[in-house]
Amino acid sequence: KSTLLRAIAGLLPAERGKVYTDGQPSLLGVNAALMNDLTGERNVILGGLAMGMSREQIKARYQDIVDFSGINEKGDFIT
Repeated sequence: KSTLLRAIAGLLPAERGKVYTDGQPSLLGVNAALMNDLTGERNVILGGLAMGMSREQIKARYQDIVDFSGINEKGDFIT
């Protein structure tokens, strides 16, 4: 998975084939913005703001972000 994600983000040149994207992809580490003393909700808000999203955009996409990231309300990863 990590090799594919690095290729999509443009960090690893593809030796064969091509990678097509719409927009400027970026790759964030899993723990890039998670702070242990914050709730999961606060971590999602902080991460969204750090990526340039407005509070309204974060609110509109909150559940999708939580579902995709796999974090719970406490900021712990769901296993």
